[in-house]
Amino acid sequence: YYVFHSFSIVNTSEGEIDESETDFIVFNRKLGVLCIEAKAGLPEYKNNRWLYGSGIPMSHDGPFRQASRRKHGLIDRLKKTGLGDIVKRCKFVHAVWFISVEDKRYFKNRELPVEAPIDLILTQESENDLDAAIQSIFALESRFETTLGQRDVDILLNRVLAPQFGAISLAEYRRGHEKVV
Repeated sequence: YYVFHSFSIVNTSEGEIDESETDFIVFNRKLGVLCIEAKAGLPEYKNNRWLYGSGIPMSHDGPFRQASRRKHGLIDRLKKTGLGDIVKRCKFVHAVWFISVEDKRYFKNRELPVEAPIDLILTQESENDLDAAIQSIFALESRFETTLGQRDVDILLNRVLAPQFGAISLAEYRRGHEKVV
C-alpha cells in the first residue's frame, strides 16, 4: 500500500481556483485507489445534515458526499491529464473513517442516509485488521477490476500521487552556464 495524507488537488479554469483535499488516499497496485474522509468525534445525522458530536454541522454535504466528490475529482484530474486509459483499468472507491467511533455497532440502530452504507464506514475496530477492512471496501465494487502494469503504477505515483522535481536558483544556473575565459 501507498498512503497519502492531506492530498490536495488544485484546478484553475475560467478565472477561478478550485481547491480540494482528500484526507487519505490509499493506493494498491492490485486493488486500486481508495479515497478516505476522516472525521473525529461521535457523528450524528439529523434533519438531513451530518453533525459533529458538538452539534456543529459538517461541511461539504457530509463526509460521504465529500469522499465521493474527492474520488471523482481525482478521476477527472487523471482524465484531464491524459491518463483516462489508466482510469479504465483502476478501481476507485471511497469510504469514511470515524476515528472516534469504537465499532460499527454505534450505527446499527441509527437511520443513516442513503449515501452512507455502513459497509463504507471505518472505525477504531478497523485498525485491528486494516488490510481486511480496506480489502472489504474494494470488494464492494465488483463491476470493475484493477489491472495495472508496473508502468501504470510508475505513472500514477510519479506523475500524480507523489511527483518530484528539482530546482536550482537563478544564480546557480548562471554559474553553470558562464563561459570560462
